[in-house]
Amino acid sequence: MNNFLARMEEWMRSNPGPAVGLIIGLLIGLLVIVFGPVKTGIFFLCGIIGALIGRRLQ
Repeated sequence: MNNFLARMEEWMRSNPGPAVGLIIGLLIGLLVIVFGPVKTGIFFLCGIIGALIGRRLQ
């Protein structure tokens, strides 16, 4: 198990783009399972609106 974690960490350091995509995909899947697709969509919509407002405030 320790060897697997070391290889996974090495892969994440050498391929940051796919690693971030994998983590985001797992997070979205977990949100859909826990809250359902409608609430997850509302969370993402609120996040996008917050990001746009934050960008305008800069």
